[in-house]
Amino acid sequence: MKKITILFVLIYGMYGFAQFPSPYCGPLTNPGGTEPITLVDFAGINNYSSNTSIVAHEDFTLITGNVLAGSTYPIKLKGNSVGPNNNNYSVYIDWNKNFVFNDAGETYNVGSLYNTTGLDAVQLTGLIAVPANALSGNTRMRVVKRYTTSLVDFPPSCLTEIGFGQTEDYSVGVTIPNCIAPANGISIVNSPTQASLSWTSSIANFEVLVQLATLPTPESTAPDGTGVNVVGNSFTANSLISNTAYSYFVRSECVIGTEFSTWTGPFNFLTKPSCVSITTVNSPTEVTSTGATLNWAIPTVVPAQYEINYGISPYSYNGIGGTTIIANTNSIRLSGLVVGATYNYFIRTKCSAIDFGLYTSSQILPLPNANGDIAIYNTIATSLDDSIEITTVADGASAQIGDAIVLSGTARLLKSINVGLLSSLGTAPYVVNMSLYTDCPSVTGAGVCGSGTGSLFPFSETVSVNVTPTVVNAIQDVVFNYNNLDLSSETDNTITVMINSSRNNVRWVIGENPIIGSMPTGQTGNGFFTRCGSLRTLNGCQRDAMVPNNFRMKIIATSANPLSNNSFSSLNFKSFPNPVRDVLNLSFDKNISNILVINLLGQEVLSSKLNTQEAKIDMSSLNVGVYLVKITADNEVKTIKIIKE
Repeated sequence: MKKITILFVLIYGMYGFAQFPSPYCGPLTNPGGTEPITLVDFAGINNYSSNTSIVAHEDFTLITGNVLAGSTYPIKLKGNSVGPNNNNYSVYIDWNKNFVFNDAGETYNVGSLYNTTGLDAVQLTGLIAVPANALSGNTRMRVVKRYTTSLVDFPPSCLTEIGFGQTEDYSVGVTIPNCIAPANGISIVNSPTQASLSWTSSIANFEVLVQLATLPTPESTAPDGTGVNVVGNSFTANSLISNTAYSYFVRSECVIGTEFSTWTGPFNFLTKPSCVSITTVNSPTEVTSTGATLNWAIPTVVPAQYEINYGISPYSYNGIGGTTIIANTNSIRLSGLVVGATYNYFIRTKCSAIDFGLYTSSQILPLPNANGDIAIYNTIATSLDDSIEITTVADGASAQIGDAIVLSGTARLLKSINVGLLSSLGTAPYVVNMSLYTDCPSVTGAGVCGSGTGSLFPFSETVSVNVTPTVVNAIQDVVFNYNNLDLSSETDNTITVMINSSRNNVRWVIGENPIIGSMPTGQTGNGFFTRCGSLRTLNGCQRDAMVPNNFRMKIIATSANPLSNNSFSSLNFKSFPNPVRDVLNLSFDKNISNILVINLLGQEVLSSKLNTQEAKIDMSSLNVGVYLVKITADNEVKTIKIIKE
């Protein structure tokens, strides 16, 4: 018996004097370096700590927060991100006191903080719901902060050697209340003035408090009658204000008028607008270099007025900024705009001073220059650091593969394409070659984009420009002239630009905010190793998940017929039928000298040298599919798409 007693004392002594964080896993380490947590504010814990600490796993277990089982508590967290970095925060609490944090209901992924010193006003807030079956007494709480580029990759409770961050352990005391708080608040908005609220609980009587979302959480000691007395687990809130943010709180009333649980909430909801929103926006009309008429369809319920907000691109309305005007009908004339600028505009219905429909998505208004030229695609970037090297291999699988660019407006006579290039090493001259294609490339490292099949469909000769840099790392706008190349055959409004250089260390400046263009139909913007658009704007798909790919580019076109006598005018050119089964007929008011038919692989499948204003091309032997037909007449070239049945 004496031996057993001694053994028990030894075991108890070893447990009592075990090193922190025993009996829990750890201590956690940060091989990359410690980036401290500076505030944990939860249930009576209000611990500020140094933003320069080098301790990877701090012991604050002498600091205790106190909670009631079945209640919900707010938590505030702060920390030093050491510059413009993203940090994710997770909280773990061992509610069943089994010395591990991986049981159901013990993990709280609170959220992320970015670019904060830990001493500024930036903080993270969340809610910790204590399970109703949490065991009574003291237990362990662990707060883990880790650097990551992902907003959804939260740090585990026990894994060591995972980069930059810090871990802090605290104690939490759990009390089992006599009156258990309700849980799982749900709100269903029925109309602009009504919402159905419900929750789960085994108690019969409750108080419900519905208030504007901007009002504070009610005090736990709020007197009887603070909310509406309710029998059962649901309540219908009436007489609400339309299009307004509300929150509600609910508490159990175990003894009528005297014994209450803590409040559970906030549970947030937004009432519906009574104004019916605009669903169809028509293209602007009467467009000049300084103005345009905006038009939209009248919604099913006619509002009192319409509100229009606009600004020069890139512009996104978030409640402030831009110019706001009121229209009494479903059209309005904008005037006094900047010549040749591109605008974003938004429209919503207005039924009263506080009741509005939802804003439309961003609409594009590109204005022509005084001479009729217009930017049908335009991106902006000015940072020298924001660039990527282009390849010296023509059509290679590198950064030179261009976006699946969505063209705006009706202008289709291509005048020029400007790109921002810089020489990052030396000022030796170089040659830049540009090729245009009708859809995205399908080569190594690239993927299907836009509405095409992903093959290369060339529709113009390569344009080469000699560039002589004057200063290293200075952005030069290099202009590729296309002399009114007709793009009217691009019925899906997409083209692809590919560019390569004659030497290394030539870089293309990246424009992360395309002014004109949108994601091609069917693209999610999340494809890895595909190649169109920008990661940050999801304007298409991207070649690499970490590199935005909208290169600085301006495409200038005109909708006017060029003045030159040798222009390839679409008005005088005819092709039929399309789709074609056997013979394709072509006619023009000038002699057609050459015809090439190209398949999806870019291979020449038919050719004919002629000297006539009317031509017949026998396509009966070709396989079913899409082909490009390049017609040369009087030294001008036009390319059309033909479907072979």
